[in-house]
Amino acid sequence: GRGRLARSLDWTRYHLWVYFLDARGPSFARARLARFFFERVCQSRGSANLLYCAAGGFRDAPPPPGPEGGNPEWGPEDGDGDLAVAAAVPELHADDLQNLLVPPYEFSLADIGIYDVVVAVDEATRSLVRAKLMEAERCADLDHICLLDDFADAYDIMRVEEEAEGLAAAADDTPGIGPGLLTAEGLKNLRPGTPLRGTPKRQPLGQLLEGLPQAWRQCLWQGGPASEGENDDAAAAPQEVAAIEGAELQAGVVLRSVVGLERMLCRSVPQDMRWWNDEE
Repeated sequence: GRGRLARSLDWTRYHLWVYFLDARGPSFARARLARFFFERVCQSRGSANLLYCAAGGFRDAPPPPGPEGGNPEWGPEDGDGDLAVAAAVPELHADDLQNLLVPPYEFSLADIGIYDVVVAVDEATRSLVRAKLMEAERCADLDHICLLDDFADAYDIMRVEEEAEGLAAAADDTPGIGPGLLTAEGLKNLRPGTPLRGTPKRQPLGQLLEGLPQAWRQCLWQGGPASEGENDDAAAAPQEVAAIEGAELQAGVVLRSVVGLERMLCRSVPQDMRWWNDEE
């Protein structure tokens, strides 16, 4: 789960690489959608210089279910049908579509040691990864191999914890400059010859989809529970949820999980970590 992953993270390179894996071909659309959402969330949150990601698939991916059989765990939205999940995302522009069309990398066992976080989009994918590790006589129960939906409720839990600790109200708005992103306010307080020291200030979790299209909340977020600090209309009534198309619900689960993953990884930066600009 999230606890095992957090203990395994190594921030000594000052960044992390996340690998979204999908065993459901031939489109591997869920991994590509997770990659797209993760990049957009990181850009909107200013964490794109700390968190990087890629998508991967399997050359020997099992076929979608059909008359000849297949994995019964996989529902009707398989193979090319998964593209309907990506198509359910509103307000996509030309560069967004180009991002989604970028094919995934082909998974290899070497990837397990390269990426800091390996995120399987479902249990069937994680089982396939573990099976390949066991075939190679390697440990298959690794802390950094996790499920995408492990993070579906991460934002909500961290928001409750943040409010209990008073971090949201105690956010430091004092003008100054420190490691991380240089803001216009920080530039005014720049002192030539004075090195930047210390860990970047811990950011509040912020709003669910800050900096992202409002239509994503309206179409994709309705199926999840309401979070503290959000408008009451952020969660749909049961009858409204029942009316939402399955593709939108699936895309919403990916979005909610990706938001939780980004927040969790940002919170995992060690508070006593020495940064590259914090040397004596």
